[in-house]
Amino acid sequence: MTMKTKIVAAGLLALSALGLGAAANAQQAGAGDDAAEAQALTQAPVKLADAITAAQSSTGGTVASIEFDNGDDGEASAWDVEVLMADGTFKDVVVNAQDGTVADDGETDDDHGTGQDDGESEDGDEG
Repeated sequence: MTMKTKIVAAGLLALSALGLGAAANAQQAGAGDDAAEAQALTQAPVKLADAITAAQSSTGGTVASIEFDNGDDGEASAWDVEVLMADGTFKDVVVNAQDGTVADDGETDDDHGTGQDDGESEDGDEG
């Protein structure tokens, strides 16, 4: 190898190491977020089954999906619940993970997963 080739190879190796280091740091940050969410989930007084029961009792529908939000955005931890109503629409509610209160999040969807509500496209135009 010539000196120029060695320098280029060393530079590429250094850039590769930097890229791997950045990826490792990003993965560690994600792992920290996951750990914080797991801790919040295990410490929440309102468990998954309780949240499902509360959402179904409050709405009269059937839970279609549920997701835990650890409140890392400054809000209280909660269960975000999508409920399938008898008329085929979906209603979104939030179950407080501390006390089990159910709040309507103001969204009712009839999209059945298409991303469109009541004949409106995602950008709000009729269509």
